[in-house]
Amino acid sequence: MSKHDTDEKSQGELVFEVALLTRPGRPAPRREDVLKALSGVEDLRFSSSRSESRRHRYENPETQVAFDFVQYPADHRYLGLSFEMELPRPIFFALEALPVVTQVARELNADIEVLSPDNDLAPCEPTFELLIDAWQKANRDEVELLASEGRPWPRLSNQALEGMWEFMLLRAELGRRYGRSHVQLPAVELMRDLDSGQVVRVVRWNRLKAVALADCDMVLLEDPPAPLVHHSLVSFADLRERARFACRDLSQPVFHRLFDKAKLQGELITALTAVEGRSLDDYEPWPFRAVTDENLTPLMDS
Repeated sequence: MSKHDTDEKSQGELVFEVALLTRPGRPAPRREDVLKALSGVEDLRFSSSRSESRRHRYENPETQVAFDFVQYPADHRYLGLSFEMELPRPIFFALEALPVVTQVARELNADIEVLSPDNDLAPCEPTFELLIDAWQKANRDEVELLASEGRPWPRLSNQALEGMWEFMLLRAELGRRYGRSHVQLPAVELMRDLDSGQVVRVVRWNRLKAVALADCDMVLLEDPPAPLVHHSLVSFADLRERARFACRDLSQPVFHRLFDKAKLQGELITALTAVEGRSLDDYEPWPFRAVTDENLTPLMDS
């Protein structure tokens, strides 16, 4: 657990923490230098607190990745800035967050020290490889601990989670590509089956209009033409098999499937009536932060 203020964290939640340290023989950066380095971090919301310890929150509304930079009084080599992220999390949280840590540390000419439990690394220069290895080990240990306590964490395949993250990162770029064509670009959502506990990737398709769909497990039909049922969830694999004639697989700027042939909507409705659906009432929304990867082997151990 972080040694700094953790009032905003859940009780008993593990935090992966990285402190920034002044390099030997170099002057400590000024507080205004620290703020300048943080100001270059997109989606970072600065705390309005006037206290000596302040928590600045990063939240990406597209990918749901979140973490904190915490400012506190400097102490010897500790320059008064640390990075914190709750665990466990899917690895794409680290893929988005840790390059930001290295960016800020390098701008401040600072070393880093991982303060999480069981870390035995001495302070060193900031590298993504070192940070991702330490993060993955801490994340794996927390997942295993929760499982041993009878609280198994929902898992999805590494490829599924990374693909979801990449699509959400590049959804705005896809929007610029398809904006004039009025192609829908629904976000990827996670939903949990209330009976089985299985978590699935879901995208919403409104009125069967032209759409670019991310790779997903299920498609939620919203206000579809009759006789299709509103808020019916259908398997994307079944939809893809029966409606292959209506879609194209595209790989740039990120993999997606394009259904944009309006003249085929009649055939598409016929194809979908043959796909068995489930009610949205059988599922509950599930946040990205509450799943983790199926394979937790650290990249450097692979």
